Amino acid sequence: MNKETLIIKKLLKIAKSQQTILAKLAQVAQDLNVEYLKRAVGDALMNSGINAHYYVTSKPGAAVDTPSGSKAQTATEYTVTVSGAPADNTLRQKFMDTLKTQIKTQKPNQPELTNLSILFSDTGSHQ
Repeated sequence: MNKETLIIKKLLKIAKSQQTILAKLAQVAQDLNVEYLKRAVGDALMNSGINAHYYVTSKPGAAVDTPSGSKAQTATEYTVTVSGAPADNTLRQKFMDTLKTQIKTQKPNQPELTNLSILFSDTGSHQ
């Protein structure tokens, strides 16, 4: 094996290690956001006068091709599901507004957190 081949193999190994580390760091950041959203949802429900069950899920962003041929990462998607909330649309809207305002105020540098899906489930359970 010539010197150039060895260098290329070492560079590929380093790049793979970096990719693994970046994926782990992204997972930690995602988990912290989910934990933050859980607290924020609980506060917003309480401040809106709603007593309901809820959970927060996340879907990691995907790597997509850009027109220049490089890869870009799409934003993580967050979903809040609330079950057992009153069917009063005014109260539900108050909760959604309270939550989004709270997030914008507390996490102004993370706009992806305010672009979340909020689902209301009348079944009282989640899957």
